[in-house]
Amino acid sequence: MNAGSPQRSPQVFQREIPGDSPGFTHVVHKFSTMHFSLQRDELDRMLAHVARVVTVRHSLPVLGNVLIETDAKAVRLSGTDLEIAASAQVAAEVLQEGAFTVPAKVLQEFVHQVTDRNLTVKREGQELVIIGESAEGRIVGLEATEYPSLPEVPDEQRVVLPGTDLATALKQVVLACAADSARPVLTSVLFRFTKGQLTLVATDSFRLTERTLALAEQNLEIDILVPHRTVQEMLRILGNEGDGQVSATIGAQQVIVTVGGVELTSRLIVGQFPAYQRIIPDSFVAELDVAVAELQQALRLTSIFSHAGVSNVLFQIGEEGSLTLQSHGSTRGRSQHAVHVVPQPGLQALIVAFNTRFVLDALSVASDGFVRLRFAGATKPLVVATEDTSLVQLVMPIRLDT
Repeated sequence: MNAGSPQRSPQVFQREIPGDSPGFTHVVHKFSTMHFSLQRDELDRMLAHVARVVTVRHSLPVLGNVLIETDAKAVRLSGTDLEIAASAQVAAEVLQEGAFTVPAKVLQEFVHQVTDRNLTVKREGQELVIIGESAEGRIVGLEATEYPSLPEVPDEQRVVLPGTDLATALKQVVLACAADSARPVLTSVLFRFTKGQLTLVATDSFRLTERTLALAEQNLEIDILVPHRTVQEMLRILGNEGDGQVSATIGAQQVIVTVGGVELTSRLIVGQFPAYQRIIPDSFVAELDVAVAELQQALRLTSIFSHAGVSNVLFQIGEEGSLTLQSHGSTRGRSQHAVHVVPQPGLQALIVAFNTRFVLDALSVASDGFVRLRFAGATKPLVVATEDTSLVQLVMPIRLDT
């Protein structure tokens, strides 16, 4: 168990879930009641993180619930769908320890809507009773004996990451993840830990983003594939829990990420990430510096004529160093837009097409006002480069009819 997490009661034991996902176990409690008081705002904030991972579309009805556990000084909230789990602790005045589960959606909505500053929570029979100064709610629940506990990961492979820098890097990379689960590896973000460095990579085979972060006192040498959904949840938690440090404990099949008072546990994707380095161009036939805002506007104008499923743009580079964008593959009409650019020496004329959304996504994470478009040829990736050399973005071209 990570430092700072509330310890489970010694009156708890575990047993395997028959016929369900390996690695998760039922947790059985001997407590039949509980009673505590806490601040409504803190409970509301932590429930928002935990309830997001709960699913009602599962063969186990209890997975639609949030598990509430207490120790001497805190309340621990947990939710899981057996692929990803979130736990959070809230400081409380605990009068009687215990454990119970109630529907996550009902609990979250009641706590969010109630206006009382302090709440008293207790279990009465099969109901969780929430009492404020002006309101009282009773939520029917299920025994904690039916709830799966989170897998524990040995603390042997643990790394501390800077929260703000990690959030920025993940936002830049996660856009390139594939949405189609037919190739699970492409729906993940590669976390490649090498001595003193973390490299984050994502690709859907049509585009690729790589971002490196320097990590002081980091000696891990390991690759892990973190699911896209887990990365999105990490970003949400990072956005709400400040810019402190992030602790990651890496196991053979799971990773536990701790941010503030929230602990996110996720299965890792098994597979081999593509050997992407070989497709990164090292020579270019044309390089153009362009203002991000102007290029974004030009791309949006050309996409007006796109129809459903097709949003392609033709980049026409003249020998004199001009750039013209034209809608491509559209049956609605066409548009043409000249973009002001600063060409670099050695430029060659070129016509190449790209998916508009992919180029716009690459521009959206550029922190500078300008980017350099590096064209390697009509059939090779476009490199969208910024002054930040730790960020590499590729967009694959679209084959033109000949």
